[in-house]
Amino acid sequence: MHERSAKVVSVFQRIRKKTRLTGSPAGRVFFAFWCRHHYTHGMDRPKAYAEHRFIGDKRTQLVYDMDSDYPEDVIAELVESEQVGTFGPDTLPEARNRGYRLAKA
Repeated sequence: MHERSAKVVSVFQRIRKKTRLTGSPAGRVFFAFWCRHHYTHGMDRPKAYAEHRFIGDKRTQLVYDMDSDYPEDVIAELVESEQVGTFGPDTLPEARNRGYRLAKA
């Protein structure tokens, strides 16, 4: 298990013990979302955008899902160009609302 995964597991276990998150249907949904968010990183994210799942290219209006497997050189070139857009909330519907299309992996 990676060091980050071990930290994530320990943090979640503490939260779960305190709040009993998985006892209700809403708690199970939160648990599933939380695990998916913290365990499904397809690639290492650029340091400046580590907390963002979706980043957009302002030049082409394409949005990249950082949990998918895009070539790292494409993401590196995007970050170097400083033409990156982020979204709040960090969701695909919000990116689409701003006119971005999902890039094909």
